[in-house]
Amino acid sequence: MHKELLYSKLLVESVRSKSTGEFHYVYVVISEEKPNYFYVGKHSTDNLNDKYLGSSRDIEWNCLNRKLYPIAFFQTDQEAYDYETYLLQKYNLKDNPYCINKSNNEFDISFGGWNKGISIHEDKRNIASKLYNNGLSTTEVAKELEISKGSVMVLLRQSGVKLRENRTTSYGDEYWKNHIHKECERRGLKVVYIPPKVSKWSKVKVYCECSGEKEILVSGLKLGNTCCRKSSKLGDKNPMKGKVPHNKGKKKYE
Repeated sequence: MHKELLYSKLLVESVRSKSTGEFHYVYVVISEEKPNYFYVGKHSTDNLNDKYLGSSRDIEWNCLNRKLYPIAFFQTDQEAYDYETYLLQKYNLKDNPYCINKSNNEFDISFGGWNKGISIHEDKRNIASKLYNNGLSTTEVAKELEISKGSVMVLLRQSGVKLRENRTTSYGDEYWKNHIHKECERRGLKVVYIPPKVSKWSKVKVYCECSGEKEILVSGLKLGNTCCRKSSKLGDKNPMKGKVPHNKGKKKYE
């Protein structure tokens, strides 16, 4: 938005909230020093020229020369928050390695910032990629740099490192396929279909001699999905079935 237009009296009065008299808007902050990076947020103010430049917790980013550009104005604070959330979801900004928003590595839009990781620390990015290429896992790299695993993943994506398939963060497709086959064999089930990309939340088709073909979650293989003709070696039945609880009939404070 052009600066002269932004601060013109006509535009100012048209975007001012009729109920509170404030300006509620969603903005993007950029810097010519780091042109690939950006910060997105929401701001409410009585003065459009309050020199606000976002609430980033990244110290290095805050030291750069930055400019704030409003994207859209709203009549209420909640409408602005909703639009910020919409942008987050539509453009998947939480996983964008060049969106520098962050708040304790968690999605917490109410405190400003919702992206995982570290944004513009090039020294840590180079060290992270070197350690990972030398065979360390993301967990081990995080311990070396004293940052979170989410931060390590962002740094590796920024540096263009090809992540190993069987990394500890997702275990990889082969891990889950082997897990499925072992669990099904132990439980008397036959594997019918496993999707190409699989995780613990994937659904697989199995066959049971008792109930026929059925679809179950991978995580459900450890939660009692057993053929009734072959009980689990770990035991799926309630250990207290048929037994009288030790505290039955007793008063709470007896």
